[in-house]
Amino acid sequence: TFLPGYNWFGYTGSQSKNVAMALGDFTPTEGDTITAEDGTNATFTNGSWNDNFILVPGHGYVYHSNAQESRNITFE
Repeated sequence: TFLPGYNWFGYTGSQSKNVAMALGDFTPTEGDTITAEDGTNATFTNGSWNDNFILVPGHGYVYHSNAQESRNITFE
């Protein structure tokens, strides 16, 4: 579950995927960001993510949600 604001999460997918594929049918809020441990990030703007941002199994990320409510997510 992502709450409004900052959320730590570990990517539990079985293989590395770009962020759009990894998040499946989850709909982010405009301006949401995901930041990797090395400081690289992806921002959801104009209805899409930076497709070159890859989530790697077992790695940790920070998701910043601009939504006003909590939302559930399932990784593909």
